[in-house]
Amino acid sequence: MPDGPQKSGLLDMLRFNTRAEMYEENTVAKDVVFIEVHGKTFMMHPLADTTLSFVRTRSFLHDVFHECIKFLTTDTNQTGVAAPVK
Repeated sequence: MPDGPQKSGLLDMLRFNTRAEMYEENTVAKDVVFIEVHGKTFMMHPLADTTLSFVRTRSFLHDVFHECIKFLTTDTNQTGVAAPVK
């Protein structure tokens, strides 16, 4: 096909169709769940977001439990110095 408006129009249409097929096959919001909180809508990807939230929560609880164990296994005498509990 010779250069001209018909060729560029055809190429634009083919590019658009190819792009539309790619978006249809690889949708970003494929497994997204919409959640409404206080009148605002948020998107959440259950597999990605809950895993990340679980990792953060587990790490936080690990730190809290570690500090609790340290506190429970030490005893402060009258001088203010921590000594191991026997």
